[in-house]
Amino acid sequence: MADRKQQILRAALELVTELGYEACTVEALCQRSGASIGSLYHHFGSKDGVFTRLYLAGIRDYREQARASLMGADSLHALVRELVIGYLRWVSEHPDWARFLLQCRDRVEAAGLLRAELAQVNRQGQLDFAERLDALGYRDQLQPMPMGCRFLILLGPSHELARRWLAGRLEGQPLDYAEVLAEAAWQGLKRIET
Repeated sequence: MADRKQQILRAALELVTELGYEACTVEALCQRSGASIGSLYHHFGSKDGVFTRLYLAGIRDYREQARASLMGADSLHALVRELVIGYLRWVSEHPDWARFLLQCRDRVEAAGLLRAELAQVNRQGQLDFAERLDALGYRDQLQPMPMGCRFLILLGPSHELARRWLAGRLEGQPLDYAEVLAEAAWQGLKRIET
């Protein structure tokens, strides 16, 4: 049963990459995955259910990589650097998933399925970061600001770079820009000594 669900999710990612979200129909999902319409509805309830589960799977895959980056850092500067570089590495290694996550988030959230689970997954990165800061005693080394603002400074420029790369509007590869973006994030987040 888990294999059938994975086949449908793989087919969904392939189809949304090839055709776009709107053109990806239940019939196309069934044809590509080899699942019956009944099986798709049994496992996911609807096309929106498939894409909500695909979104959750993509975010969880990225979060595993981000969590490893958090745990491997031995200083606050290294932690910021690893999160930025890790994100750009993940985008480079998973361009179809990254494109889906960046382009379809609003559609998935608007569908209203699994609202609590989506909110928790979207919050988890901030919670992991805050917990690691506290565990290492680093929180006072950052500029005082809301956590959401920290994440905009930390990964906002990398998200924009990823969008441009995925749209074919960027020379080179995302990791070509990683050190510059990591340093910019560090400069924007670190406490300025007065």
